[in-house]
Amino acid sequence: MDADCIIIGAGPSGLHTGTYLGRFLCKAIVLNGARPRASWIPVTHNFPGFPEGVTGFELLELLRLQSLEYGSIMRDERAVEVTGEDGAFAVKTNKSTITAKKIVFATGVYDIPPDVPNAPHYKGATIRHCPVCDAYESRGRRLAVFGWDAHAVKITLWLSKYSKDISLLTTGHASRADIHSWDLEVMDRIGIPLYQSRVAAIEEHGDELGDIVFEDGSRLKDIFRGYSAMGLHPNSEVAAAMGVNVDERGFIKVDRKQCTNMRGVYAVGDVAGPDVGQLCVGMAHAAIAATDINNHLLEF
Repeated sequence: MDADCIIIGAGPSGLHTGTYLGRFLCKAIVLNGARPRASWIPVTHNFPGFPEGVTGFELLELLRLQSLEYGSIMRDERAVEVTGEDGAFAVKTNKSTITAKKIVFATGVYDIPPDVPNAPHYKGATIRHCPVCDAYESRGRRLAVFGWDAHAVKITLWLSKYSKDISLLTTGHASRADIHSWDLEVMDRIGIPLYQSRVAAIEEHGDELGDIVFEDGSRLKDIFRGYSAMGLHPNSEVAAAMGVNVDERGFIKVDRKQCTNMRGVYAVGDVAGPDVGQLCVGMAHAAIAATDINNHLLEF
């Protein structure tokens, strides 16, 4: 065996799993095959221990160094297939094949971008994906939410606690007739306008989103931040292909110890459930999974 455990994914939950396993004197290999979602965070102010905030890149580097300190091996490889059974797994990557006794999927999710021109340019900057993370910094400012389903309405109403100047933009994918009458009633009552035309362009104002120009010629001016309510896609394809159970949205099903339906296979972080997609939750998953892995490796 090359390792006691292979951790697929080097975001906060994957790196923290490596730290715990290292301190349990277990050999862990962490595969960093894709850019972690946390790296898009401009500054997080609700992660414990950083009262002035910390950028996603800074946090990931600290977690990487901590994991390395306790013996984790970092490999810039992308897992493409996992085979085997408990005690004898093989991970085929884009560069090699690695073996281990246990597997942890820490593959995360990716944010579905809003339907606006040049959407990647705005990601993590003037268009955000996590209002729980940074709505506090947007309080009292002009906001716009991109989306057209019940989830988008829910996010818009949730943000109305932070700003009374907020709009919902369906970007041509839905009209008033497509939105539930109760939702429309609430939006109308608290003064949330609905823009139904497609977005033709965004004219940024420095570090603010700026003016949104619609194809019908109208314009929404001086928007501080946009929020995408397009949802998430879990990176669970490799896990599902090996037989790990996922739910109807593709999130990996786990029990209270982060175990999947396959013995010796675990999942931590956002890929293990969409309920509370927060860094601290994923890192708690890491502690739980690593402890259970160590306990099983200790079996004589």
